Amino acid sequence: MPNPKIVYVVPPETPLDGAIRAEIDALSSAHVEICPLLATPTDAPSVARECERTAEGRMAGRGSLSERLSLLPRALRWKALKALGVGACIADTALAAGATSIHSHVGAPSLHAGLFAARLAGLPLSVTVHTASAVRWRGSDSLGRVEHVFAVSRYTARRLEEADIDAKVVYPSPIASPSANPERRLDRDGSDPVVYIPHIPPEPRLVVDIVHRTSRAHFWIAGPSAAPLREMVSRTGCSRRVTFFGRIIPDEAPLLAASCDVLLMPELPPCTDLPFDVVLAMTAGRPVVAPARRGIPEVVREHTFREIGGQAIHGALAPLLEDPDLRERAGDRN
Repeated sequence: MPNPKIVYVVPPETPLDGAIRAEIDALSSAHVEICPLLATPTDAPSVARECERTAEGRMAGRGSLSERLSLLPRALRWKALKALGVGACIADTALAAGATSIHSHVGAPSLHAGLFAARLAGLPLSVTVHTASAVRWRGSDSLGRVEHVFAVSRYTARRLEEADIDAKVVYPSPIASPSANPERRLDRDGSDPVVYIPHIPPEPRLVVDIVHRTSRAHFWIAGPSAAPLREMVSRTGCSRRVTFFGRIIPDEAPLLAASCDVLLMPELPPCTDLPFDVVLAMTAGRPVVAPARRGIPEVVREHTFREIGGQAIHGALAPLLEDPDLRERAGDRN
């Protein structure tokens, strides 16, 4: 019997770094072929429902795809065409590659593209769920037609379990890769807790404000183009409490997330619902402080902030820095 072959679908411009490699390893020992999405399908629930009906109608022989689409309201037609078109491209790739199944690295939009692809190709589908938002698709039984569901955190797996969806946590606790050796740079200022900032926000003065307000903490800051921020920190006299890492390699990210006391996202990077650094911190049992935007409120409950500003961020961060037991409880809830 030939080895199974999975067509693995990733969103546009997704880096094939250690994160995705860990997920591929968790799937199985099957041969995996990467299939990047050239477009992201729509996330509107109404469009998704109509697309499902269209796909079901076509598969049942009730008219061609174009005929089924022509029955949709004009406002939904082009969105449905885009979503189904992405699914059709995935299906064609899977069939051409001789795949035995399809896996989608998903938020809710790609979940439906994967479902359409699996229906059109007649193949089983497995998906990875980044946040518990995918539970809302349970009403149309979308996840019920998925062969395997993987969750990126214990929290998401618990939410899926509450919706009667069995999910395997796909990312193990971070382990330092042999190629990652940042231990010599993991400086601490005495016994003060360490706050790790994995991305420098567009306005570096925001980080300076946070460091200045937070006197009892040491900050690890990662990211390229740190020279302006380094100079600002030096002028405030806080350099002793800040370690700059510069650009880090993907294998270093899990070790940094697991070695800090709190992970802080002053702002969310563009084009992502749940930054992977947040996932790394959660799997390591570290608390996260982040803006209450996009997918963050689903996985970070108490320690979020609505206003992007030094005072609001410090207000969310300070209780965790002052109470080790609170940090442990907050990290364990992930």
